[in-house]
Amino acid sequence: LNDKTTFVVLSFALRSFQGFGSACSGTASFAIVAKEFPERAGIVLGTLETFGGVGLMLGRPLGGLLFEAGGFALPFIVMGLLSMCMIPAYTHWVPADLPADQGDESHTSILTLLGNISVLFDLGAIFICMCAFGFLDPTLAFHLDTFQLAPAILGLVFAVHGIMYAASAPLTGWLIDRTKKPLPIICVGLLFLAVSLIFLGPAPFLYELLQKQLWVIILALVLFGFGSGVVMIAVMPDMMFSAKAIIMEDSSDAVSGLINGSLALGDTIGPLAGRSE
Repeated sequence: LNDKTTFVVLSFALRSFQGFGSACSGTASFAIVAKEFPERAGIVLGTLETFGGVGLMLGRPLGGLLFEAGGFALPFIVMGLLSMCMIPAYTHWVPADLPADQGDESHTSILTLLGNISVLFDLGAIFICMCAFGFLDPTLAFHLDTFQLAPAILGLVFAVHGIMYAASAPLTGWLIDRTKKPLPIICVGLLFLAVSLIFLGPAPFLYELLQKQLWVIILALVLFGFGSGVVMIAVMPDMMFSAKAIIMEDSSDAVSGLINGSLALGDTIGPLAGRSE
C-alpha cells in the first residue's frame, strides 16, 4: 500500500480484528480450564502460562528471523497460518458440550462480582501487571542503549523476564492447588513486582547507591518475571473462590471475561504510559 492514510486505517482495522479474536480465545481458554479442571485449575493455568512465557521469549527472535527472511509481511503470514492450523485441533480435542452460564444470570454475576472488593483487588493486580509489561517493552531497549550490548546479549537480557515468568507459572499453580490460599501468593507476587520496578530504574532514592548497572537491571528483570508470573496465575483461582462465596454457583465464564477485560485494559494503557514524556 502506497497511500499512508489507507495503510493506517487498515492497520487499525486489522488490529481491532486481532484484539477481538484474542479476547474470544483467551476468555474461552480460561473458562474451559476452570470448568474442566475445577480442582486443579492452578497447575493447569500454570502450565498454560508456561507456554505463554516461552512464546514471550521466542517471539522477538523468531519474528526478527522471519522479518529478515521475508520482510514485513512474513511474520504475520506465518502466525496467521499457524492460528488457522489450530482450529481443527480445537474442534477435535476440546470438549464442545461444556455447561454454559445463562445470559441473564451471567450478566447479573458480572455486576455482582464487580461490587466485591476482593474481585476488584484481583482485577487491579492483573491491570498493574499488564501495565508493567506494556511500558517495559517500549522503554527497556532505550534503557539498555548506554551499555552498547551485542545483539545476542541484548536478546538474552530481553528474554530474562520471559524465562522467569515461564519458570514461576507451574510452581505457583502447584502451590495454589496445594494450599488453596491464592491471596497471600498474589501479595508476594506484587511485592516482587514492586521491588523489581524500583530496582529497574533504579528509583531516584537508590540511584546514588546502585546507579545504572547491568547486573541490577538483570536482577530486576528476574524479579519482574517471577512476580508477574505469580500474580497472573494466582488471580483466577482467587476470583473463583470469591465468586463461589458470593454467588454460590459456577461463574467461570464471568470470571474469565473480567480477567481478560482487565488484561486488555492494562495492555492498552501500559504502552501509552511508557511512551509518555
